[in-house]
Amino acid sequence: MIFSQEIIDKAQNILDKLTYKKLKISFAESCTGGLISTIITEIPNASKIFELSLITYSNQSKIKLLNIDPNIIKKYGAVSANCAQEMAKGLIKYNYCNIAISITGIAGPNSDNTNKNIGLVYICLIYNDKIITNKLQLGNLTRSEIRIKTAIAVLNMVSDIIDSNSLQ
Repeated sequence: MIFSQEIIDKAQNILDKLTYKKLKISFAESCTGGLISTIITEIPNASKIFELSLITYSNQSKIKLLNIDPNIIKKYGAVSANCAQEMAKGLIKYNYCNIAISITGIAGPNSDNTNKNIGLVYICLIYNDKIITNKLQLGNLTRSEIRIKTAIAVLNMVSDIIDSNSLQ
């Protein structure tokens, strides 16, 4: 797969910094369908920092693989801050990583049955006891544009937390 040099450089920077800090990262991806994991694994030696990726596209897979309470999805929807947080919590319980990141959103071309807008994405990052959840409203873009912009947002989020010295 071909990515822009900017994306590759950002992924390389993350790999270098996490390698230096001896930290591991894992992803639970829904609307991005493994794109972020693909970007990370484009970088040689990604195995030094990259542990696990789960593509939990369906609600059933979120429930079964990430142990999300079905009532969270019923009450808030799969595309919600609550669901993103539960996805990241479920991922970190695998004990394969120091940093767990989950992504859930609506990539279109249609909304889901909750009437949430296309381009609505939630990203949750857990490190130690910190839980950071970001909401993106990317607008009515193409599926590919939403997935790529979300991947860039995730890389930026990881980069920002590394650079903020929050990762010790």
